[in-house]
Amino acid sequence: MGEPVPAVLALAHPVRDPLDRRGRIGGAADGVVLFMAAVSYTLLQLAIVARNGRSSALAVALGSDVKGKLSLAIYAASVPLAFLQPWISIALYIFVALIWLVPDRRIESIVK
Repeated sequence: MGEPVPAVLALAHPVRDPLDRRGRIGGAADGVVLFMAAVSYTLLQLAIVARNGRSSALAVALGSDVKGKLSLAIYAASVPLAFLQPWISIALYIFVALIWLVPDRRIESIVK
């Protein structure tokens, strides 16, 4: 069957394999998948806040959501960068993963 593929990147696997001649298209495809995941997370977050109101506990906890917006911007920038230098886009993907490893205590602090 092959090696296990990370869940998010598994979505890009059918696009990536036939087109990945120099690693550039594959890196860009990974970026598109990660960007769309970030967009869907942002839209879900906005829908929940809109439903519960701007004064809800979640809206207060999220605040300006710097990490979310920064992730979205980095993913958007990494797609065209994959065509110039694939290693730069991969480094950006790793950077976003690392900033999300730092615990975000905003929601926890409001709920308690």
